[in-house]
Amino acid sequence: MKKILSAILAVSLLASSCSKEAKLNRRLDGIWHVVLRNHKGLGVDKNEIIFFGKEKNDKGKYTWTYADSTKIWEEAGTYELKKDKLITLTSKGVVTPFTVVYYSKADLTLTNDAGDIIEAKSREYLYKKQ
Repeated sequence: MKKILSAILAVSLLASSCSKEAKLNRRLDGIWHVVLRNHKGLGVDKNEIIFFGKEKNDKGKYTWTYADSTKIWEEAGTYELKKDKLITLTSKGVVTPFTVVYYSKADLTLTNDAGDIIEAKSREYLYKKQ
């Protein structure tokens, strides 16, 4: 009886962890507007957008675009979501890990090894009528 209960518990824990990761990946999918970098606004002439396009359960493509009054910079590559809290971005052979500090349908907060804190709002919720 104990073995059966242990097996049921193990399967339910595995199922709940898989569904949680899928939930983050579904929420990650889409366009995110960076609103704060290191707790500071970007400024009126700056715009930063991250696009995540899901392809498989925990993998997809991303594009990170930054624009100001003098230039537009764009980085594109692939991403992989690991253990519900780590997003690894790979572009031109360079791997950049980000830790997911917080996420919801409307908000995403990431940090990296350099100590940067990136706070973004989902386009869907940023322009939602109040």
